[in-house]
Amino acid sequence: MSGVQFVAPQRVMDQFDVPVGTHQVTTFTGSQPAGSTQALVRITFSSTTASQATGALMAHGCAAQPNPASDVVLPLQSDSTLTNDVYVPIDNAGVFCLTNTVVASRVIVDIEGFDTSGPGASYVDLPFTFTAAIVGPTHGTKLDLAPASVPHDASGAALWLDASPTTAGFATVYPCGEPVPLASQINWRADDPVESLIAGVPVAPSAGLCIDIFGTASIDVFVDGYYSPTATPTNTSPPQLRYTQDHAPGFVGTTPTRLFDTRDLGSPIAGGQVFELDVSPFVPAQATAVVMNVTATEPQGPGFVTVYPCDSDRPEASSLNVTAGLTVPNLVTVDVGISGTVCFFAQTTTHLLADLAGYYRLGGGDGFVPSSAPVRMFDTRNTGKLASGSTFEFDLSPFVDADATSAVFNLTATGVENNGFVTAFPCGTGRPLASNLNVVTGQTVPNLVTVALPANKHVCFFTASRAHLVADLAGWYSSSATSGFISTTPIRWIDTRLLSDAPVPADAYSVDFGTDIPDATAVVLNATVVSPVLPGFLTTYPCSPQPPLASNVNFVAGQIVPNMVISALDADGLLCVLNSTATHWILDLSGYFTDSLLFFTFFPEGSDSL
Repeated sequence: MSGVQFVAPQRVMDQFDVPVGTHQVTTFTGSQPAGSTQALVRITFSSTTASQATGALMAHGCAAQPNPASDVVLPLQSDSTLTNDVYVPIDNAGVFCLTNTVVASRVIVDIEGFDTSGPGASYVDLPFTFTAAIVGPTHGTKLDLAPASVPHDASGAALWLDASPTTAGFATVYPCGEPVPLASQINWRADDPVESLIAGVPVAPSAGLCIDIFGTASIDVFVDGYYSPTATPTNTSPPQLRYTQDHAPGFVGTTPTRLFDTRDLGSPIAGGQVFELDVSPFVPAQATAVVMNVTATEPQGPGFVTVYPCDSDRPEASSLNVTAGLTVPNLVTVDVGISGTVCFFAQTTTHLLADLAGYYRLGGGDGFVPSSAPVRMFDTRNTGKLASGSTFEFDLSPFVDADATSAVFNLTATGVENNGFVTAFPCGTGRPLASNLNVVTGQTVPNLVTVALPANKHVCFFTASRAHLVADLAGWYSSSATSGFISTTPIRWIDTRLLSDAPVPADAYSVDFGTDIPDATAVVLNATVVSPVLPGFLTTYPCSPQPPLASNVNFVAGQIVPNMVISALDADGLLCVLNSTATHWILDLSGYFTDSLLFFTFFPEGSDSL
C-alpha cells in the first residue's frame, strides 16, 4: 500500500432487506483524494431469525467477479450482527461492489479513508498489545495508546476490540475533540461476547483517541499498529480480516514431545499462579488447538489445574484435580487463541509437565471417525499382568479403517504393584520421553490417549510398573474423514452438585448437546467424578438401550478423578452418562466435531495477521 488518508466517517449505505445479487456502492459524496486505489470501509451486516439461510457478503471491485475464497468480508448467519473493516478496490468514480448470496436484513457501509498512490500515512506494525479495559456505558473516554508505543504524531491506529456485554449496544472510536460520527466499530447483543478488528481509525495528533460505549459492556482494547506520514512502512499491510468456508480443522498427530517440565525449571508453579507456554515453536501458525498430556506431580495440597488460551479469561472449569502427594495425568485439548500461548493455572502448588500429542489445523489434517460406542480392544486381566519394564504390542487394524492415521482410546492401569508410568507410542519408533499414565502402587488410573499409527497399525505400550492395562477405543483419525474439530474455551456443561446435594444414584442419564450444537457429531469433554460412595466407573456413550462394555473414568470411594472424553452423540444430539455407583459428576466441554462446512477467519496474504 502507498499512503492512507483518513476522512471523517461518512455513512454511504444503510439498506434493509438487501436482495441477493451485486450492488454498487459510491464511497464518497464529495471528492475523494486524488490517486485513490482502495477505500477503507466499515461494513455492518444484520440479520433476523427470519433469515435462516447461511451465505456470504463479498466486497470487491465492480470490474471483477467476486471470489468466494478471498472476497468474503462477512458470513451471513441468522439472528446476528457482524462488523468488519476492509480495504476494497474502487474505480475512478469511487465505486465498489457488494455481492450477497442470501437476503440480508440490513447492510450498513461507513467510509473511513482511502489508500492513494500519492502522499499519505504509512502503516507500521507493532506487537499485539493490550492497552486498556473500558467499562461502559461511557462517553468521551480517552484511550491510552502509550503502552503500545504509538507515537504522539500518529495519524491513525489499527485496533482490536473484545467486548463482554450484558445489554445490547455498540461502541464508536473516534478522534478526541471531534464530533462523534454516525458510525460504530463494534455491535453486540445482550450477553453475547463479540470481537472486532478496526483496520484504521484516525487519531487527533494533539488530543488522542476516544471511545463511546452505548450499553453495559466491558471492552478490552488492543493495539496492532499505527499510521504515520513520517514513518518508514513495515513489510506488512494493515490487518484485514476475511472469511473462508471450509471443513472444520483436521488433526495432525505428532511423536510425543515434551513441551515443558517445571521440575527442570527448578521450582513448581505456586498456588494461585499461572504458567504461560508459547506453543508456536511446536505447531504451525495454522494450528487452532493443541492436544497435550498434562501431568501434575508432587502437589502440596488438594486443588485443581485449569488449562486455557492465554488471551481468554480463565474459565470455570478444571483440567486436572489433584490430591497432595499423588501424580495425576490427563489429556487436554485447548484452543491456542490469537496469541499462540496456553496458560496453566494451579490452585495449589504443584509441578506440571506437558507432552504434545498433536494439533488441529485449518485447511489440513485428518477428520475424526467416532466409534458408534466405546469398544473394548483389550484387557490384560483376561490374559496376564504385564511385567515391569516390558512392552506390550497390540494390533489395532481390526478396529480402525485402513487409512487411519491416529487412534483415540481410553487407557486404564489397574492392579499396579509399584510406582511408575505407562507410555503408548507407534511401534517401530523409539520410545519417546513422554508418559500417558503415571501410577502408584494400588492405584487404578485412566487417561485418554491419542497416538499416531504406523502403517501396520501396531501400538506399543511400555509399562515401568507391573500392572494390568485396559484399552477402550473412542475413535480414530483418517485422511478420508471430513469431521473436523471446533475448539471452545472450556464450558461447564453440567455439574450434578448443583442439582442435588446427594450423590447421583447409579443409573444412565442423558445430556443434551444437540439443542445448542445441532451440527455436532461428537464432543470433547473433561469428565470429573466427585466424592463417589463406592468404587466404580463412569461411561459416556451415544444413547442406546444397552451401555457398552467400556469405561471412561475409574475411581474408588471418596476420590476426585478427571479424565478427558471423546464420545459420539446419538441422532438427537444426546450423550448418555452411566455411573456404576452413586456419585457426583461434572462435564466441561472443550469442543466438538462436525461434518458441516463453516466460515473461518483468515488474513489475506501480505496483510498483518495480528
